[in-house]
Amino acid sequence: MSFVLCLLFAVQQDTVSFELKQNIVFVEVHVNGEGPFTFIFDTGASVTVLKPATAKKLKLKTRSVGGDGVLGGLLKMAGLTPEIATVDSIAMGKAEVKEFEAVVMNVPQADIPLAMAGISYDGLIGFHFISRFVTTLDYKAKTIRLEPNDFDPGPTFPQFDVGDRPYLGFSYRQVGDDEANEVGVEGGIVVGTLADGAPAKAAGIQKGDIILKFGGRVVRTSKEFREAVARTKPGDRVETVLLRDKKEHTVTLRVGSR
Repeated sequence: MSFVLCLLFAVQQDTVSFELKQNIVFVEVHVNGEGPFTFIFDTGASVTVLKPATAKKLKLKTRSVGGDGVLGGLLKMAGLTPEIATVDSIAMGKAEVKEFEAVVMNVPQADIPLAMAGISYDGLIGFHFISRFVTTLDYKAKTIRLEPNDFDPGPTFPQFDVGDRPYLGFSYRQVGDDEANEVGVEGGIVVGTLADGAPAKAAGIQKGDIILKFGGRVVRTSKEFREAVARTKPGDRVETVLLRDKKEHTVTLRVGSR
């Protein structure tokens, strides 16, 4: 599944005023012809963001991002629950971009410090709007000049596989230097707690085993192990070389899914 943010065209150039608060640029924006709303003008943001209250005020229909897959999991780990809303138009003065998708979410890293300073805002103008214009900020005059160009920013969201992911069913850590010296290895992955019904447990892997190779790849570090696991898919039978009681064993692990 992929999420693509499309911007079809920009209309007219304009010079608009901005306010500078807490060294942040704030501009007035109209969304779907309604407003004005106060948005942060953020050249470092990859997307245009509407706060949930703004989307509700505009009566926009939203859909969730990522589900329970890779993207959804990463967002949940970050404590974020964004959604997508289709926006007919967004404009700064006469500078307008039509027909695209905006992210609907709160932005804690901005919300908290701004709230403490008594500053409220309704959203954030990001790359997929700004990149459609040659943009000139005049901090002395507190103006932004926007001149349309023909740049196509392409998709905002990369392709994410939100289907089944490989599952082994155990916690792990990288072997420590002292442990490695003691058992005579250069590195490896120490198996921690195994979940009930874990694929690793079914393969005969035990807590305390040190995994040396996974799928033919040497795994000395946690990074190498993650990369090796990422190359597999549910149902794969993976030859796993491990050290137990200073003796090497080879088992075949059938990768599960979650």
